[in-house]
Amino acid sequence: MTKEQLEKMSAFDGEILLADGFDECVVGMTLSDDEWVALYDATLVVNQLARDMPYECAMEFFEFNIEGAYMGKKTPVFIFMDQADDTLD
Repeated sequence: MTKEQLEKMSAFDGEILLADGFDECVVGMTLSDDEWVALYDATLVVNQLARDMPYECAMEFFEFNIEGAYMGKKTPVFIFMDQADDTLD
């Protein structure tokens, strides 16, 4: 997501939480328990992590440290977009 798009998202909801270093992986916003939260493409997050470590390690790091982190009601949501596309075939 571009810097301008992220700024618009923050203007819409000033309490929205973002995962540091993964701005390019944000794909939008979604409702979670009646709260607007950031929506990330988990595939992009894992691929970004895999630039610095083996893919299997990147996936494990993502699952434990990013996807598994709870930061309150505004915790971002992660979805594997490429896997969602495969189920439509």
